Amino acid sequence: MLFIAGARYPDEGQTAADAPAGYITLFWDFFSAGNLRLPATKFFLEILDYYKFHISQMHPIGMVRVRHFEFVCRTMHIEPTVSRFRVFHQIHYSQGFYSFVQRASTEKILCDNS
Repeated sequence: MLFIAGARYPDEGQTAADAPAGYITLFWDFFSAGNLRLPATKFFLEILDYYKFHISQMHPIGMVRVRHFEFVCRTMHIEPTVSRFRVFHQIHYSQGFYSFVQRASTEKILCDNS
């Protein structure tokens, strides 16, 4: 289990909406599948700032898409930017959470062109 100093873990039966005053909800998937690390990267913070939502409002799948884009950019020695991210993704809001979906007019970020 991941330990974060000062974190309070939910009691059985509690949901993400039950965070006590002064606390936010961060999903385990952010750290496991989304590869979120604290402190967060500059690019990730720029995404939150540009779209004007809080990390606690992000769906874990949205986290995966942001981090995947950042990994691809860095692997290709390209600086990840919000404007580049927006070429491939658009914001999506559903059931109280923000995520990102692929723009219909774009190719996938990674393709096998062999």
